[in-house]
Amino acid sequence: TELNFSSPFELLVAVTLSAQATDVSVNKATDKLFPVANTPEAIYALGVDGLKEYIKTIGLFNSKAQNVHKLCQILI
Repeated sequence: TELNFSSPFELLVAVTLSAQATDVSVNKATDKLFPVANTPEAIYALGVDGLKEYIKTIGLFNSKAQNVHKLCQILI
């Protein structure tokens, strides 16, 4: 399977989430996340705990949520 994305930023987030996870599990999470938040500002605004709610089905989601949140902060 391939990762689903529609922008370079979405690809960056999907690849960050894909470490030690299947593309299928990442796509399930991002299919719910990206309609709600698909920009660095929007994902950062969710906060770490808010982001966890979308990616909790992916392994290592606690550290991945922190890393994606930091990534968004850097991009902003």
